[in-house]
Amino acid sequence: MAFQVFDVAIVGGGAAGLVAAIAAADGGASVCLIEKGARLGTKLLKTGNGRCNLSNASIEGSLGAVLRSQDVAQCSGGASFYNHPAFVVPTLERFDCLSVCSFFEDLGLLTIADERGWVYPRTRSANSVLDVLVNAVGRREISVLLQHEALRIEPPADGDHFIVRVLDATDHTAADSASASPAQNAAATVIRASRVIVATGALGEQALAELTTLDTLPCVPILGPLKTEVKPIRGLNGVRVMASIRLQGSAPAEYGEILFRDYGLSGIAVFNLSRFVQQGQTLSLDFFPELSAVELLDRLKARTEKLSAPSASSFFDGMLHRRLAVILLRRCG
Repeated sequence: MAFQVFDVAIVGGGAAGLVAAIAAADGGASVCLIEKGARLGTKLLKTGNGRCNLSNASIEGSLGAVLRSQDVAQCSGGASFYNHPAFVVPTLERFDCLSVCSFFEDLGLLTIADERGWVYPRTRSANSVLDVLVNAVGRREISVLLQHEALRIEPPADGDHFIVRVLDATDHTAADSASASPAQNAAATVIRASRVIVATGALGEQALAELTTLDTLPCVPILGPLKTEVKPIRGLNGVRVMASIRLQGSAPAEYGEILFRDYGLSGIAVFNLSRFVQQGQTLSLDFFPELSAVELLDRLKARTEKLSAPSASSFFDGMLHRRLAVILLRRCG
């Protein structure tokens, strides 16, 4: 059985794991980065519709007064969007938008902010973000174990080092036998580390409990897409629209991009609204939130007078996405 000793072991080679590895190495620590997949940071390539939104220029670090006063109403810099603003304020103070941009600039990435203040790589490509992170890891003495799965994390028996048992996923013989007794598998590599960072993203609570004997907090969803009844939106998978979305009877409306999926709704506006959603509630979409019901009706009446549509489905051409128009017409009978 092989033994390796590091100051820091990081389980998960995604965005968080990569940044943690770089920061730890820059702090003088010896680092081992363990990734189950064949590549580092692959999920980064999907973020921001492939453009990778890095930060927001409205996030400010000068929030000390807010933290001291515990006054939610005074929270600026994005903290007020959280259920417990005071919990995130220290993080935003230490790593605000300027700090994020400076971190990536030091790695060689040029960034740019759009009219909303959203910060992207200047290339508008998530590949650029992943490239500079991987290059940074390569320039440092960081041990990277690709296609290696962390089977178990054991607390320090000697009061000094954690034990991380890691299996080479490319060794099919070892992988087959590991299911019977992974902790005792002779093919496993044992990593001894003073500190262990688990950066596995959406790892479920049960899987995390199986990975370690340490006490863990229950995992709950925070921001994410919403599963809905699919019959009303069947045929819209992949369609993106700008719209206002509201929970019936509660919470303010959110405006932004809505992405229809085969299971429900996604997009930034949906993510923002998901903080308030309870099972069984009804979602309402407004595709023309800038118009009142009377104004919209006047527009439709004028449209019937000025435009001669060859078919019902083409009536909304230039006004609504064609697939969305078809669904709305069907819903109206």
